[in-house]
Amino acid sequence: MALVRFTPRRLTDPLAHFERVLDSVVPAFAAPTRRVAWSPRVDVTETEDALSVSAELPGLSEGDIDLNVRENVLTIEGEKARATTVSDAAEDDGEAAERDNVYYSERYFGKFQRSLALPSHVNADEASATFRDGVLTVHLPKADSHRSRQIAIGSD
Repeated sequence: MALVRFTPRRLTDPLAHFERVLDSVVPAFAAPTRRVAWSPRVDVTETEDALSVSAELPGLSEGDIDLNVRENVLTIEGEKARATTVSDAAEDDGEAAERDNVYYSERYFGKFQRSLALPSHVNADEASATFRDGVLTVHLPKADSHRSRQIAIGSD
């Protein structure tokens, strides 16, 4: 009886071998990259008195961000400028310089928008926001009618 070596195939990624062969023929920098729209990641938390929305906005400043609430929808929008390279900085100083050749770029720049539906019991007129270390935090108090309160029990 002859022994046959068993080589299991990876069922989770049937095209992995084909992609490796293709990558060896066409280098990654020669392939066009797709530009996918960026949207900030958010955390929404709720306490007894308020709703809090925290959004990661690295590389931005307060002036780059517009924040508004309309019809119980919180919208965070803005624009992230393209990162400045050494050559770009030299051009700004008036020096003649060649532009860097970019072989691969994954960092996002451009306009972005993120909208979140808010519960009806949020009082948007009293909302406040802070921006620190690339994190925008929006504090949205609940309307008084939706806050829980302790009810004292009296005796007759």
